[in-house]
Amino acid sequence: MATINGTTGNDHLIGTEVADTINGLEGDDIIEGLGGPDVLNGGDGDDHIRGGNGALASSIDDVINGGAGNDTLLGEGSRDRIFGGTGDDFIDGGAGNDIFLNGDAGNDTILGGDGNDGNMNGGDGDDLMFGGAGNDTLWGDDGNDTQHGDAGNDFLNGLDGDDNLFGGDGNDELEGGGTGKDYLSGGAGDDELSGYNDADILEGGSGNDEFRFNISSFNTWSTMATTDVVVDFEGGGAEGGDLLELSGGGFLSFRGQVSVNPVVGASLGADADQSGAANGLTDVFYTHSGGNTWLLADTNDNGVLDETDTAVRLNGLHTLTEDDFTSRTDFVIAGTSKSDEITGTEDGDVIFGLGKNDRINGAGGDDEIYGGEGNDELDGGTGFDTLHGEAGNDQLSLRTSEFGGNALGGAGNDFLVGSDVEFSFSMLDGGAGDDTLQAGAGNTFLLGDSGNDRLIGGRGDDFFVGGSGADQFALGPVWTSGFGFTDVIADFEDGVDKIDLRGSGLTFDDLAIDDSGFSAVITSSAGRVEVSLGQPATGLLTESDFLFG
Repeated sequence: MATINGTTGNDHLIGTEVADTINGLEGDDIIEGLGGPDVLNGGDGDDHIRGGNGALASSIDDVINGGAGNDTLLGEGSRDRIFGGTGDDFIDGGAGNDIFLNGDAGNDTILGGDGNDGNMNGGDGDDLMFGGAGNDTLWGDDGNDTQHGDAGNDFLNGLDGDDNLFGGDGNDELEGGGTGKDYLSGGAGDDELSGYNDADILEGGSGNDEFRFNISSFNTWSTMATTDVVVDFEGGGAEGGDLLELSGGGFLSFRGQVSVNPVVGASLGADADQSGAANGLTDVFYTHSGGNTWLLADTNDNGVLDETDTAVRLNGLHTLTEDDFTSRTDFVIAGTSKSDEITGTEDGDVIFGLGKNDRINGAGGDDEIYGGEGNDELDGGTGFDTLHGEAGNDQLSLRTSEFGGNALGGAGNDFLVGSDVEFSFSMLDGGAGDDTLQAGAGNTFLLGDSGNDRLIGGRGDDFFVGGSGADQFALGPVWTSGFGFTDVIADFEDGVDKIDLRGSGLTFDDLAIDDSGFSAVITSSAGRVEVSLGQPATGLLTESDFLFG
């Protein structure tokens, strides 16, 4: 291994066929590494550095540092690391899968050449970058950069600045990145395009392309003030295979076409029955204006188009449906401010009833259903469902849920029913108010929560928690479903709560009570129940704690 140092003048330094370290120092130097994995440092000056050569080039891993000056750096080896340093540099990775091709500061030209180049970084300055053949990764950094992915499945990100990105052939991912007004052209192939911040122009080219937009209220990429333009959208429905993707906006509700002029301050009031300000959802619309289609989202949830609300212009007139969005765009099913009847799909749905008195059936799949305001009727259908009654006196049913589910009444006097499917598990939580909770044939956890609640057991193995208030625990004619099973009342308050045995045909004399611990175990012909009293239970349970008849 040789170390070769130049002078302060213009040197021509040539390495050996083994690993060398060559330092050009000052001056406009010519450095040739020849064979071996070399470290070649140009130093100050406009240097010309060549890593490997000839037949050996495909097996040499060189590290090349241009240093200050306008350098020409040629890797030629298989896994080169090239750093331009300050100045306007020309970098060519050559054949092979290069690890780093970094322009650093200055207006650089970088060529990846053949191979899968892992990290091409323009650095600060207005850079020109070509990935070449292979699957390449290109980063622009600061400055107004131009990137060409060329052949292969490439990743291009302009970062800050007004950048021009061209994917070329292959299935490419293009991101404007950072700030700046960018132009993204996917070229041939199925490409993914994301403009990021500021007003960008997106052109998918041939192939089935995806146009992606973040619509979160704190980081909206395309807004009424800085609107992205999609030049050549051909939808995922009847028009073609392109798709839109919306992310970061919480629960999204697609509301279809509206009649609104897409200007700041325009009211969505004409469609208030559909959208409704402050409904907790991000309502997504589209409208036609000036021969183009505007995709709009009420990001701020106030029923008015603000500067920071999402707006994307699709050139030409399009009829948008949910089929024009990727599967990663999770639209919920939403009602209106009126009383709605909603039926879900056979898949797992998220459903919002919103205002008034809604009737909602989840149908198939594992559903999550929110009743909203009003006295709602929620039925999970089949699947493992979660029902939220929210405000109002609601009826929540898991009766046909194959595996059970969760029912949460929320505020109001609610009626909750567990699954009637044997061996299922249901969780019923009444929430605030005087609620009625009824277990089904499966095993059920019943939580009355606050209020004077009535908790009704079923044929399964049930666990009762009344919560605060004067609660009734109704056990019915059959308490448990088999030998060895025991219902549990976890928080019986002596003198306040009642155990309701009406309809069972039992009297107090039919009960065998073992109260030797902190819990009393009651056994009868109907089954067993354990009652936790939170204190020594001896003698606490008397006939006055029961309801018979």
